[in-house]
Amino acid sequence: MRDAELVIFIADYPRQLIEGRLKGRLKKAITINHGLTERFKIDDTKPPQRPSWLPEDGAGYLLYVSIFDVYKNQMEVVRGFHRLKQLRQTSEKLVLAGVHSTDDGKRVIDEIKKLGLQDDILLPGNILYEDLPSVYYHAKINIFASECENCPNILLEALGAGRPLVVSNRPPMPEFGGDAVVYFDPVSPDELANKIGAFIDKPMEIERLSKQAKERSLLFDWKDTATLTWKAIREFDAQ
Repeated sequence: MRDAELVIFIADYPRQLIEGRLKGRLKKAITINHGLTERFKIDDTKPPQRPSWLPEDGAGYLLYVSIFDVYKNQMEVVRGFHRLKQLRQTSEKLVLAGVHSTDDGKRVIDEIKKLGLQDDILLPGNILYEDLPSVYYHAKINIFASECENCPNILLEALGAGRPLVVSNRPPMPEFGGDAVVYFDPVSPDELANKIGAFIDKPMEIERLSKQAKERSLLFDWKDTATLTWKAIREFDAQ
């Protein structure tokens, strides 16, 4: 990076981290966020078809999409869901979508069995990319509990679905979620349960958070990403 004529970062947080450690030794740097394709910008007047493997529409479901790994905190999400069920009569299911044939995935599955949640938590594994917009859209609440990201594409995709989001408060997540999402400590199951419990039974709050997520998603577009990237390269070439 010190030797590069131009460094493109995909979020301000890693840029600040690197620039701080290099103490101004980058020749030139710019931040260009990743964006959303049209596939993930869902029109409420033309909702995507609900995949048949999802829980029945009447119960609803909470969704977390991500590969199973320690820093993704599926274990804490499972425990938070268990705590939520202790706080209220929870008919909603929890869907943990993503590859779970990992060491951490096995530990999470053991925890699900230990807590007796086999009938309440779905593990569909790696789902089709073209199904993702629909899976996000039909969720009652989307969760993103990662502790470590650069530019969290999953968070951006979930914003585009226009559903309420409960998100890790670790940077750079607030950089992307702004004030459109609810934040929680990703290693605190109790806080996750309390944050969800505070609005899950309030239709007007669900509607407000859904609207905020949709509006926030408009800030991120792959066309803008491409345009800004080529603009930065052309300006560099012109020097």
